Amino acid sequence: MMVRQIVNPRLFLKSLSITVLLSVLAGCNVTFPQVDALRSQFSASSADSLTVPEDALWMASFQGEGRLLAAYQREGYVLFANADNDAEIEFDGWIIRSLSGFGMNSGTTLSISDEAGTRAFLTNGAESASVNCDEWKWTPRGHHLAGEWVQSCEGIASGTITLNEAGEIIAIDQALDRSGRRLILQRYKRS
Repeated sequence: MMVRQIVNPRLFLKSLSITVLLSVLAGCNVTFPQVDALRSQFSASSADSLTVPEDALWMASFQGEGRLLAAYQREGYVLFANADNDAEIEFDGWIIRSLSGFGMNSGTTLSISDEAGTRAFLTNGAESASVNCDEWKWTPRGHHLAGEWVQSCEGIASGTITLNEAGEIIAIDQALDRSGRRLILQRYKRS
């Protein structure tokens, strides 16, 4: 006989809130809106945010170039950068907003604007293409907060944001232009 355990969403959110609070008290944190959106499916009031400890490192890959980056909270976005100053990524919690470095010509910046479902790709401020995108959709995986946010855009592969069971972002995979050049960020695990 199989017994199915039902978890009270409010009790789960209270436990998760305590975990998030302890993480915040442990040091600097980076916040993302995905967990807030997920929690809002369980509760009408959700003030907690996803956290990433400051000691988390990220492996970024773009056009065959890889970099190990740290995440820094900035006003309204997260900056992924390294000490060599040869890679910089701005992420607003849903979309990679800009990328520079990674072996591109000095001074070249790829950026993305997103307004009302239309995503514009820009190189050094000049628009190179635009696509229409659907809303982000949540696909749960396993238990708790693990899963993927997936967004489809016309003519390019879907973008994904992957969360672990603690609700932390562990991977971001998004197209940075119409030709399909992708940036992949993965949380780096130290051995």
